[in-house]
Amino acid sequence: MNNPTVLTHPRFLVVPKTGSTKLVIFFAGTGVEDHKFHFFGQSQQCGENVILVNNGQNHWYQDGVPGLGETLEETIATIKAWSVALGAPDIYCVGASMGGSGAALFGCLLGASVLAFGFEAKLDLPSSRSRKLSPPGYTFKIPDLSPLIAASKKPFHAYIGAEDAEDLIATSHLATYPNVNLTIMQNVTHGPPKYLRNRGRLRPLIEAFLDGNKMPVMPEAISVPRGFAEAFHLGHDGYWSRDYDRWEVACRVAVDIFPTSTAANFWLGRALLRAERFPDALKHLAVAKAARKREAHFYFAYGLRRMGLLDDAIALHEETVKKYPGYIDPLVDIAAAKASLGDLAGAIEATQKALTIEPQNASLAEKLSVYRKRFVRHAEPNVLAFLKA
Repeated sequence: MNNPTVLTHPRFLVVPKTGSTKLVIFFAGTGVEDHKFHFFGQSQQCGENVILVNNGQNHWYQDGVPGLGETLEETIATIKAWSVALGAPDIYCVGASMGGSGAALFGCLLGASVLAFGFEAKLDLPSSRSRKLSPPGYTFKIPDLSPLIAASKKPFHAYIGAEDAEDLIATSHLATYPNVNLTIMQNVTHGPPKYLRNRGRLRPLIEAFLDGNKMPVMPEAISVPRGFAEAFHLGHDGYWSRDYDRWEVACRVAVDIFPTSTAANFWLGRALLRAERFPDALKHLAVAKAARKREAHFYFAYGLRRMGLLDDAIALHEETVKKYPGYIDPLVDIAAAKASLGDLAGAIEATQKALTIEPQNASLAEKLSVYRKRFVRHAEPNVLAFLKA
């Protein structure tokens, strides 16, 4: 076989498989070092020819892949040459986040089938990851992948977390495209692959995609009402831009449109907490809490503390700590509640536990120092004598 390029490169890895007539390209997401690739484990289990690619520059693959080409067009041509060299005319593109956008872009240009998770079809939107994480001043050559996706003749499967406002606004319109199978997953955030892998469902999904079989049913799949993605994103962007009035108003509209949305209720609850409208906030946080959303448990208990229900707040926080032992926010709020109750020893203990999890956290160290000083000031003479001994 006359190889178009080397097999191994800091930004790509080619794995030929004898007898395979398929070529699967796995696209890595953001922040991946040279010689590192997402979906590596899945590629090892795959019986087809594989190319793993890594766009470490966070250009969303719009400048191609170094080593395969100096431009997008050259990279596409090189992959086509690999397809011929491998005897693999059927091409499949898989990716998540930035890698999902790369899979969509390359898949459409290569005439390939696409499996994309938590990605942006419309790039550079306000508060989007493509705007936040691409190099300052970078200009996307194809900021809207939608026309390419609409023109594709091959199957396009997309899985989006309903908790993620950026992914929803950038992809929800694809549901109207006849070639797109868009699945929006309730109680899932930006990481559908991790969510599915943790439940043993990622590999069967990829295998069904590559085999051309019917895709597995997702019990988390929901239908999102018209207008929800826009309202939810507007509220989310209001939070990040510190336009707090817009944050609350837009999230309230989102909840009115989709009352059972855990994400919209969570963000509205947080907005109402900020406005110190605690009973109203707890109503909405309870919806998210019922869905076992970790942060909703925290903010619900935080709201109880702000209302003066200190013992109830501590009890709920302690349940959250047991369930999520690496989550420090409940410990920090337990410390605040215990300090309000005059239990400074308890506040110190909770803060020390949080520091054990994050020993380099300067804010926690400062809180611990404050609690210790308050403890000494309020200590009984015999305790002071003990401390001085």
